[in-house]
Amino acid sequence: GSDWRASVLQSYRNAEVRSIAEVLASLEPGATSSSKLMLAMRFEDTIFKSASSLADYRKRMTKRLKKLQKNYVPPATKPTGANDTEVLMLELRRKYGDALKYIVKNAKAAIADVKEKTGDERAKQLQQHTDSAVAWAKELGV
Repeated sequence: GSDWRASVLQSYRNAEVRSIAEVLASLEPGATSSSKLMLAMRFEDTIFKSASSLADYRKRMTKRLKKLQKNYVPPATKPTGANDTEVLMLELRRKYGDALKYIVKNAKAAIADVKEKTGDERAKQLQQHTDSAVAWAKELGV
């Protein structure tokens, strides 16, 4: 059969990542969901890759988050703790800034091109991806 992952929209996964980031941030005083995004992305991706179906993905996600909330021990607070988020944001800006700017700049043309060549469905999928990139670019301030 076809892989269940192919039918999962990126926007659905992005929403999951955002909610994981919120849970992670709620566990650590002073943390923000933005500062937990990378960790949340890795957390979600691990579950997504190992799950056998969408139902299994949801079950594993719920179970892992509950376990995390129950057992979470925040890292020892360092005096420079407040700067960790800024360091991460700078790192992400440096690594992905140019690509995000390119996507933001060319999204409309690319979507129109895809719509013309392959139809509405593919164009909608690309729109979801570019919307995510635009949101991420705004969060990173690029």
